[in-house]
Amino acid sequence: MKKIKIKWFVIGILVLCSILLLCASGQAVTNEEYTYTVTMADHGNNISLAMSNFSNMLKIVSEQGIDDTVMIAKLITSVASLDTIAGQAKDIPCPSVFKESNKCYLQAMECIHEFCDLFIRALLNDDADEMNEAFDLIPIATKFINQSLNLLESEMDGLF
Repeated sequence: MKKIKIKWFVIGILVLCSILLLCASGQAVTNEEYTYTVTMADHGNNISLAMSNFSNMLKIVSEQGIDDTVMIAKLITSVASLDTIAGQAKDIPCPSVFKESNKCYLQAMECIHEFCDLFIRALLNDDADEMNEAFDLIPIATKFINQSLNLLESEMDGLF
């Protein structure tokens, strides 16, 4: 079930990247809008790769177990990388035309940040309830990504 949640999040991010790249190739955008779309597409790609890496780490852990301190360190490093990338989204300057979709995207990244904090704490404390709470944030982040996609589509219609 956790893998399905992550998969839908990754799919949503990839769709967002595709839309942003299509926008970036359009002709009726300012330099600021173009830079934003390219930067956000890169960010979306990076978050998707980090989430996929984390998902792969979870697969390894489910197959081999997590008794090894090296494996725990790798898992924490994977989550820390995901958290760092999610945190970078707030530093991307957003043109006013993309304000609403960006707001939802940033909410998704905040959910990912909360997920990372809860996940690491749950892992270190061996707390199953907190781990479930962490994974409950993934569908919320996916919801925000989907909202961001819908708003982005509307914002794009206004540009062309």
